[in-house]
Amino acid sequence: DMRQWVLVTSFDPLKVYVFDEFYLRICGSKYDLNDITDAFKHLTNFSIQKTNSRVTNKDEDLVMSQSEFVKKAFRGDEAKATAVRAKMEEIIAKTMRTGQESGIEHKPNCFEIYGFDFMLDQKLDPWLLEVNLSPACAERTEWLVGMLDRMANGLLNLLENRLAQVSDDFKGDLKALMQAKKAQSPELDGWKLIYDQQADSENYKNFNTHQQQ
Repeated sequence: DMRQWVLVTSFDPLKVYVFDEFYLRICGSKYDLNDITDAFKHLTNFSIQKTNSRVTNKDEDLVMSQSEFVKKAFRGDEAKATAVRAKMEEIIAKTMRTGQESGIEHKPNCFEIYGFDFMLDQKLDPWLLEVNLSPACAERTEWLVGMLDRMANGLLNLLENRLAQVSDDFKGDLKALMQAKKAQSPELDGWKLIYDQQADSENYKNFNTHQQQ
């Protein structure tokens, strides 16, 4: 499955970001519909696959980067990859909007990172499997380390900028730093704003229109 990080900085109004990279978690045994009893062939969870004796290097062989997946699945066709990402973002926005409408409590000046898990069908349409709270971020490969560093750096920049907007209770050099942060747009380092309810009330309507087309 495909793990996509999603950041929500507010539920009222709803504000949703996605990270510009996903990664894949892979089964250590070949997929086989004739054998549905073997979890190693069907469940990608690392907690299960780490006990798979058929896998030699569990850190490297059970994950795949987005760039490697695009090369293998789309033969490097970035247009197809972009189309898949657009569909994933549509699902993410609608899922979070549904959560908002179902009554998820808004807590001022708080945030949450979610792990959205997707799979692709034969038509390359993404299907949402589940949404995880506070997803695990294990540094199992060098490219995951770089990806996590970039994700965390962008997250902290966003939070610093948000803190500067809502509080002025700082002193000395920190006060000067936060005032400078307040006047700047944060360096997102891969985070992309896909839904801003306050800034664009038509955003969700646009997603609905896209789906109907």
